Amino acid sequence: MANADTIIREIEVFYRAYIDGFNREDSEVFLTSFASPHAWLTGARGMLVTTTASDQRRFYQQTMASLHERGWGRSSVDHLQMWPFAEALAMIVADVTRYEKDESVLEKVRACYIVRRDGGTWKIITLTEIKPPFSGPTETPTLQADPIVQEVKAFYQAFIDGFNREDTDMYLRSFCYPNGMLSGERGLALNAKESDQQRFYQEVMVSIQSRGWERTGVDRLQVWPLADTLAMLVADISRYKKDGSVLEQGRYCYTVRKDGVTWKILTLTEVKPPFPGPGGQ
Repeated sequence: MANADTIIREIEVFYRAYIDGFNREDSEVFLTSFASPHAWLTGARGMLVTTTASDQRRFYQQTMASLHERGWGRSSVDHLQMWPFAEALAMIVADVTRYEKDESVLEKVRACYIVRRDGGTWKIITLTEIKPPFSGPTETPTLQADPIVQEVKAFYQAFIDGFNREDTDMYLRSFCYPNGMLSGERGLALNAKESDQQRFYQEVMVSIQSRGWERTGVDRLQVWPLADTLAMLVADISRYKKDGSVLEQGRYCYTVRKDGVTWKILTLTEVKPPFPGPGGQ
């Protein structure tokens, strides 16, 4: 099994090659750096899924046209932070400076990626821009972020309470559509509509009830806003049997989106031991 340091080195090599290819305007490097399907995550529009090479090529052409229109000359990686979630799944937070052709700074951006090792090659499965003044999982949330943090924590606790009541309607309302399950084994597995989510819910309940589950408790929550209506949540949970003994413990990473006045789950990822993920100990 690859250790965290090995995974981090592999991911850094992948990401720097991706940026180098982008600077050369090598469309093939760009296209092969993304898994199929993959998704752009936003607060405004939720999950924007790309499933075909032609769609990805169109996105690349639109991106390059927009950058050139604003005078872009190249991008430089200022800082990378990486957290393995599993042997074949990890998160990258990249600080990038875009320069104009005269080397003046066009803009600075921070982006969050989930990447998957697919047949020996790392590829991007989700991409999210972290919008100022929010910093994402690299720093402790500021006081400015606190109202979002408290809203997301309240949403998640209510979600777990409803799950413990086996309130199916509440569970289904707690997800955006489409939403995605992220894993090293399958990449981005989409639940496009409510019936897909209901099927997943039923599979989960059958699995945990067959092993003696009675309730789930929340041990720790960490929340980092990514934008006004987008946030990352890492939850440490314990599942208990009817006699009060611990069935299992787990850590899960969510992207959640504020849809109108209600927070909803956009992506869900299990952080598998021995990897701690962002904010982990």
